[in-house]
Amino acid sequence: GDQNAETKPPVYDDDEEEEEQKDSSPKEKEEKDSSPSSSSPTSPATLFSTEDFCDDVDALPELFVPGRVVHVYSWRGVYDAAFVDRDCAALSDIAVSANMISDHSIQSYFDAINEIIEVRQAAEDPPPWQPFHATDSCSCCDAKFTWHVTSSSEAQTYREKHNCRSCGLLVCDPCSKRRKPLPNVGLLEPSRVCDRCHFAMVRPDDENTTAPQEDDDDESDESEEDVCCDEAPHG
Repeated sequence: GDQNAETKPPVYDDDEEEEEQKDSSPKEKEEKDSSPSSSSPTSPATLFSTEDFCDDVDALPELFVPGRVVHVYSWRGVYDAAFVDRDCAALSDIAVSANMISDHSIQSYFDAINEIIEVRQAAEDPPPWQPFHATDSCSCCDAKFTWHVTSSSEAQTYREKHNCRSCGLLVCDPCSKRRKPLPNVGLLEPSRVCDRCHFAMVRPDDENTTAPQEDDDDESDESEEDVCCDEAPHG
């Protein structure tokens, strides 16, 4: 034939193509299915071998805070601090509270250190706090702590217990709406006091301290009390 003549590609019918696919052996089809696709993501097994991981925990390096560790903790409603060993249990035990994240901000550390200085220079120690398990009724009104809310569950009862910063007794929320500075124990910022202590301290001409605060401040105050209900060692 003529070598310069154009060679046309063969034309297949759809029926022939379908027949060819049917004739492909199962083994060949299995090889095609098992061949890795370039678009499929690489599995972790192909990236790492078991030798890359260390199952022996003892072989891992020990990580710790360098230098001397100062533990800032809450004690009787005020902040205090102590030098502790790096393996102190208080550093690894996490107390769940509403302000557990915000308490670790730079500003919170700064405020806590300032309070520690004032507390240590104060004329008196803060009063001992009445433990949460000691009573189920308010020391001011003698009613159940949940008298003003719809739920009386154990969790709600725990939430409604508050320690007065002045006397340390347990009071309900309606009986401890007021806030007053307590410089005698180092609390220069207005702090939660019960109605009995408030009216014992207030003067007739001091009307700006008689109005109770709104509930916005209760959340941070309550979370602090949840942490402080059991006294930490004073060191």
